[in-house]
Amino acid sequence: MNRNLIDTTRMFARYAGSASVHGQAVMRCLALSVVLFVATGAALAVPDETPRPARIERTLTDGVFVRPLYGVYRHCGGACLKSGELTWYCFAKQSCSLSCATAPPQMKCATP
Repeated sequence: MNRNLIDTTRMFARYAGSASVHGQAVMRCLALSVVLFVATGAALAVPDETPRPARIERTLTDGVFVRPLYGVYRHCGGACLKSGELTWYCFAKQSCSLSCATAPPQMKCATP
Protein backbone atom coordinates (compact mmCIF):
# COMPACT_ATOMS: atom_id res chain seq x y z
CA MET A 1 0.00 0.00 0.00
CA ASN A 2 2.89 2.29 0.68
CA ARG A 3 4.15 1.61 -2.80
CA ASN A 4 0.87 2.77 -4.36
CA LEU A 5 0.96 5.91 -2.26
CA ILE A 6 4.51 6.65 -3.38
CA ASP A 7 3.61 6.03 -7.05
CA THR A 8 0.56 8.29 -6.74
CA THR A 9 2.66 11.02 -5.12
CA ARG A 10 5.25 10.81 -7.89
CA MET A 11 2.57 10.95 -10.58
CA PHE A 12 0.98 13.99 -8.91
CA ALA A 13 4.40 15.68 -8.65
CA ARG A 14 5.01 15.08 -12.37
CA TYR A 15 1.55 16.42 -13.26
CA ALA A 16 1.95 19.45 -11.02
CA GLY A 17 5.40 20.12 -12.42
CA SER A 18 4.18 19.98 -16.02
CA ALA A 19 1.25 22.27 -15.15
CA SER A 20 3.67 24.69 -13.55
CA VAL A 21 5.86 24.70 -16.66
CA HIS A 22 2.78 25.12 -18.84
CA GLY A 23 1.59 28.01 -16.65
CA GLN A 24 4.97 29.70 -16.93
CA ALA A 25 4.89 29.38 -20.72
CA VAL A 26 1.42 30.94 -20.83
CA MET A 27 2.55 33.81 -18.60
CA ARG A 28 5.62 34.42 -20.79
CA CYS A 29 3.44 34.44 -23.89
CA LEU A 30 1.01 36.90 -22.29
CA ALA A 31 3.83 39.14 -21.11
CA LEU A 32 5.38 39.15 -24.59
CA SER A 33 2.00 39.97 -26.14
CA VAL A 34 1.50 42.90 -23.77
CA VAL A 35 4.99 44.24 -24.48
CA LEU A 36 4.43 44.00 -28.24
CA PHE A 37 1.02 45.66 -27.93
CA VAL A 38 2.44 48.58 -25.93
CA ALA A 39 5.40 48.96 -28.29
CA THR A 40 3.10 49.02 -31.31
CA GLY A 41 0.87 51.65 -29.71
CA ALA A 42 3.89 53.77 -28.80
CA ALA A 43 5.25 53.52 -32.33
CA LEU A 44 1.93 54.64 -33.79
CA ALA A 45 1.64 57.54 -31.33
CA VAL A 46 4.97 59.10 -32.38
CA PRO A 47 4.36 61.78 -35.03
CA ASP A 48 6.21 61.60 -38.30
CA GLU A 49 9.35 63.66 -38.59
CA THR A 50 8.41 64.96 -42.02
CA PRO A 51 7.27 68.57 -41.86
CA ARG A 52 3.79 69.38 -43.07
CA PRO A 53 3.54 71.51 -46.17
CA ALA A 54 2.76 75.16 -45.61
CA ARG A 55 -0.91 76.02 -45.73
CA ILE A 56 -1.90 76.66 -49.29
CA GLU A 57 -3.86 79.85 -49.72
CA ARG A 58 -7.08 79.38 -51.60
CA THR A 59 -7.45 81.67 -54.56
CA LEU A 60 -10.45 83.96 -54.37
CA THR A 61 -12.35 85.07 -57.41
CA ASP A 62 -15.13 87.62 -57.62
CA GLY A 63 -18.65 86.34 -57.32
CA VAL A 64 -21.09 86.64 -60.21
CA PHE A 65 -24.29 88.57 -59.56
CA VAL A 66 -26.29 87.30 -62.53
CA ARG A 67 -27.39 83.65 -62.49
CA PRO A 68 -25.32 81.66 -65.03
CA LEU A 69 -27.31 80.17 -67.90
CA TYR A 70 -25.07 77.13 -68.41
CA GLY A 71 -23.28 74.81 -66.04
CA VAL A 72 -23.76 73.95 -62.42
CA TYR A 73 -23.54 76.81 -59.98
CA ARG A 74 -23.92 77.51 -56.27
CA HIS A 75 -26.26 80.18 -54.95
CA CYS A 76 -24.47 82.07 -52.17
CA GLY A 77 -25.92 84.45 -49.68
CA GLY A 78 -25.06 86.38 -46.59
CA ALA A 79 -25.78 89.58 -44.72
CA CYS A 80 -23.76 92.49 -43.43
CA LEU A 81 -24.94 94.96 -40.84
CA LYS A 82 -24.85 98.08 -43.06
CA SER A 83 -25.37 96.47 -46.48
CA GLY A 84 -28.17 94.10 -45.55
CA GLU A 85 -28.76 90.81 -47.35
CA LEU A 86 -26.45 89.96 -50.25
CA THR A 87 -26.61 87.19 -52.87
CA TRP A 88 -24.16 86.02 -55.52
CA TYR A 89 -23.26 82.91 -57.54
CA CYS A 90 -20.19 80.67 -57.65
CA PHE A 91 -19.29 77.53 -59.57
CA ALA A 92 -20.39 74.24 -57.99
CA LYS A 93 -16.95 73.22 -56.67
CA GLN A 94 -16.22 76.63 -55.15
CA SER A 95 -17.12 77.76 -51.66
CA CYS A 96 -18.71 81.10 -50.82
CA SER A 97 -16.83 83.77 -48.93
CA LEU A 98 -18.24 87.06 -47.61
CA SER A 99 -16.14 89.76 -45.96
CA CYS A 100 -18.08 92.53 -44.25
CA ALA A 101 -14.88 94.18 -42.94
CA THR A 102 -14.46 96.21 -46.12
CA ALA A 103 -16.69 98.77 -47.72
CA PRO A 104 -18.28 97.68 -49.99
CA PRO A 105 -18.46 94.04 -48.77
CA GLN A 106 -16.43 91.52 -50.74
CA MET A 107 -18.39 88.58 -52.10
CA LYS A 108 -15.87 86.01 -53.30
CA CYS A 109 -15.72 82.42 -54.51
CA ALA A 110 -12.89 80.28 -53.14
CA THR A 111 -11.45 77.35 -55.05
CA PRO A 112 -10.65 74.31 -52.91
